[in-house]
Amino acid sequence: MSLTGSFVIVAVDGAPVHGPHSFDLELSEGRVHGRVVNRFSGTAEVGDDSIVVGPIAATRMAGPPEIMAVEDAVFRVLTGTLTVSAADDGTTVLTGEHGSLTL
Repeated sequence: MSLTGSFVIVAVDGAPVHGPHSFDLELSEGRVHGRVVNRFSGTAEVGDDSIVVGPIAATRMAGPPEIMAVEDAVFRVLTGTLTVSAADDGTTVLTGEHGSLTL
């Protein structure tokens, strides 16, 4: 399953995330970018069933502690090689050494 396009992060490590706006993630060949509290971007090699994410750079705005915790978790997951899989409910899950994101 190859993954490119625009997505909304709906869960981190299986726990649903909520905030004042959607948590966006966009993947294209060579790039990943999006927004939790801060806008972020980095390199991404998108393969058939995996994504290798390079260093993430982000703006440095502050937000509510609970949303900043979600952002920290998202950035932690977006490190290294992520496996792409389809969940039974139709969502897509990115799983890596530091957790998972459900899109």
